Parts: sequence; structure tokens; C-alpha cells
Amino acid sequence: KVRLDERGGTQGSVTLQGAIESLDTAAQTFQLRGSTVEYGANGVQFDGGSASDLANGRAVTVRGNPTAGGTRITARRISFN
Repeated sequence: KVRLDERGGTQGSVTLQGAIESLDTAAQTFQLRGSTVEYGANGVQFDGGSASDLANGRAVTVRGNPTAGGTRITARRISFN
């Protein structure tokens, strides 16, 4: 779900579900359904696992906020499915 403000800008949160692709542990990012997810921010909550459980092909649900440019999602919660 993505909410848009009256000028078409993103606000609120985004929820994505799918299998992790292109995991980059050095950059702390991965691809999910065509979007780049950043998980290195302080305060990311993990449900059913931890950052060390992230792996290509692993099914997750990510809740987060789009970055200012709208090209990335900063994860707030990652749940392992």
C-alpha cells in the first residue's frame, strides 16, 4: 500500500511481500518486487528472525517508508514468512 499526498508525493508507509533478490549485506540492501529495500537503519524490527537470516529466495514482508526520491524503501519492520 502506498499513500499519496495531494501533489502526488509519497507519504506514510509501504508494505511489500515476496522473495528477496540481490541481497547485498555490505550495503545492507536487497531487491523485493522491483524495489530496493534498505535494512541497515537503526530500529528495524525483525519478526521471526534477524538480519543474519536474510537470504536470496527467502520470503519476507517489509513495512517501511519510501525515501525522498521514491527510489528506495527504508525498512521499519521485516517479517519472515
